[in-house]
Amino acid sequence: MLVLPNLFSLLTIESPPHLPPELIEEVVVQAWNLRCTINERILLMTSLPLVNRSVLAAYVRLSSVDVHIPCRSFVDKLLQAMREGTRPFPITPAKGDVTELCRSITIQISQPSSPIRAVHWSAEPPMGIALSDMLYNIRVLGGLPNLRTLTVRYIDVDFNDIFDWARFIDFPKSVQFLNLEFIKTEANVPPPKIVITPPGRSPQVNLWILPHIRRLRVSDGKGGDDEFVSRLIATMPNIESIERC
Repeated sequence: MLVLPNLFSLLTIESPPHLPPELIEEVVVQAWNLRCTINERILLMTSLPLVNRSVLAAYVRLSSVDVHIPCRSFVDKLLQAMREGTRPFPITPAKGDVTELCRSITIQISQPSSPIRAVHWSAEPPMGIALSDMLYNIRVLGGLPNLRTLTVRYIDVDFNDIFDWARFIDFPKSVQFLNLEFIKTEANVPPPKIVITPPGRSPQVNLWILPHIRRLRVSDGKGGDDEFVSRLIATMPNIESIERC
């Protein structure tokens, strides 16, 4: 299995031009598809463009089609690229721009581990705000017309975040496949001392509808919470395929 240390060792060996372009492309693709922590993703995205021209070229192609958003600054760069018709990162130009090339976006949302979490369980994750801002701007600006897949990777965040904060109230019409991943890394999280009901928490009312979604995937290792999945499906009148894992 390819891991980050092995990746950088392979790509920074002497005389990298001797590596076949196809091999470099395959290594970058495998690295890009790794399940990374937020810090590992940021390291990958800031290090790959610095290896050499061949790796940079592969990185440009892949990162423009399959966009990853590990932190707020990358949301801001993406939105700037949409407004200005440039690429989201300061790299060499290539044919097309992010508004034409982007097919998928993966964004990671984590709940900061701090004493505040034990007191105020329902505090809104900062990257959740970034997701809402990103979706709103994509819809308002009419950018990313070829965006078809949105993956939201929640790390130590409750299922209810999506409804509590009306994450999808502004949702791009071009997206047809919604992939929701819930990952738990913390154990024995202390119970909340104060629970404040977020504005969207009302099991009888959905604040949005997603008529353009055709495929839904919910992953948490257990197939997802039944009540959550049912409520989610109710917002998708034209759903054709549902995967729970």
